[in-house]
Amino acid sequence: MKRVHAAAAGLLMLMVKTGCPHAFGKGGTIDQAMLKDIAKELAEDSCDPQDVQMECGYEPGGYDKCMASCEEELRKRAARK
Repeated sequence: MKRVHAAAAGLLMLMVKTGCPHAFGKGGTIDQAMLKDIAKELAEDSCDPQDVQMECGYEPGGYDKCMASCEEELRKRAARK
């Protein structure tokens, strides 16, 4: 019975490590979704540079990506009105 549990755990770990790197790594789908959500929140305050720096400036290139996403969100909102 222990072999079955060990085999199941090993198989699960193999699936997680090989099947989902595109989702969890830097620039992965989850990272991109979080950036999009942050940009929507920042767009409510007209993409204030201090807010963008505080939210996205913790990693190299983060500020530029975040500001670009925020400005894109502002353009989308302006087009909807």
